[in-house]
Amino acid sequence: MEYKIKADGFKEVQKKIILTTVPMALIAASVSIYISTVNTESSENDIDVLFVIIPVLLCTLGYGLYKAIKQQKIILESYRLVIDEESISREQFNTSIITIPFIQIASITKHKNGSILIIGKNKGDIIVIPTQIENYNEIEKKLETVNPIKAIKKENILLRNPAIFGLAAIALMVCVYTFENKIIVGISGSLLISFLIWGFISLRKNKNIDNKTKKGLWWVFVVIFSIIANMIFKLSGEY
Repeated sequence: MEYKIKADGFKEVQKKIILTTVPMALIAASVSIYISTVNTESSENDIDVLFVIIPVLLCTLGYGLYKAIKQQKIILESYRLVIDEESISREQFNTSIITIPFIQIASITKHKNGSILIIGKNKGDIIVIPTQIENYNEIEKKLETVNPIKAIKKENILLRNPAIFGLAAIALMVCVYTFENKIIVGISGSLLISFLIWGFISLRKNKNIDNKTKKGLWWVFVVIFSIIANMIFKLSGEY
């Protein structure tokens, strides 16, 4: 049996994307301007320059958000869940196909937002069933006959609020680029680099991330090289 996303399913997802992405993007943009201002000698033209930079930055963020929403719409609407007599599969545009035989299912959990998570015994075999899928109750009943569904009432705070990772990275970035204390710069830079590398590896291995997004992750090394260069400059005492 094959199941697809409901006709108006993306509207709910789009709202969530906007509510989580826009505030984070504005915070990141504000911090970028702050770091740039701190690391640039002040001049009478600073305010005039900001009047140019801010509109350009906002337009760039708006266009980026538009492209991201468009891409996520294509990916979500291509979602296909196939359940046969022996296994369950998830197919999605430009994303690795995941197939988990029933005998290889380690656990099935239902989260507070209604999404169902099927975890296989093989590493990386995770199928996410969104609430926007058609015949949700029918799917839930079928899965219950395969493996008891465990309801998750209290979720990890980091999983419930993934924005915390982004805010932590921004805070570390501020420490690296605006502080001159070598201890703070050294610790913050090391933590930030470790965090970025961990995130890169985790997302690259994640079978639920589309290939286009995975390719874009390589840009993180530009940021890492910038952080390393800034740390070397400050830790060597050449400032």
